[in-house]
Amino acid sequence: FEHEIVALDIDSILIVNNMEKNIDQLSSIRVTLDDLAYIIFTSGSTGLPKAVQVQHKNFTECMSSLIYSDIVTKKDTVLQMARCSFDIHVQDIMGTFMIGSSLIMLHPRGMMNFDYLISVFKEKNISCISTVPTIILNFFTYLQQQNHHNVVQYLRSVSSGGM
Repeated sequence: FEHEIVALDIDSILIVNNMEKNIDQLSSIRVTLDDLAYIIFTSGSTGLPKAVQVQHKNFTECMSSLIYSDIVTKKDTVLQMARCSFDIHVQDIMGTFMIGSSLIMLHPRGMMNFDYLISVFKEKNISCISTVPTIILNFFTYLQQQNHHNVVQYLRSVSSGGM
């Protein structure tokens, strides 16, 4: 990046500035659907990464469409496979909690260890995943080669995007 990055430690700020007063102030903050929920950066595949601002209404509508389309339900067990630098990471975590589904998080680099991934699928009865096409292709090829067809018996929803 060409700009100076400033890091703030919110815990230190709250301790320094009368913690009780700040907590009271936080409880009076009103958030509307038009307010900014988060900022995510594009991959930069066409040049420099770009900041994309996501409003609460955009995220809420996205989750509503997934529910309406029956892509994710409260009965599902969602496997969180995306890195935190991808916007699907927010959907996997916050969206799953909003819907009331179960969320399973892998250990770091867990999606690259297919034997570990197989054990998670078996033990947790994974029903929903969202990941990039290359992971889907490589994982399902590995399952086929190892003759592990029953590993994904509960999988009912696969979402994919990116490269």
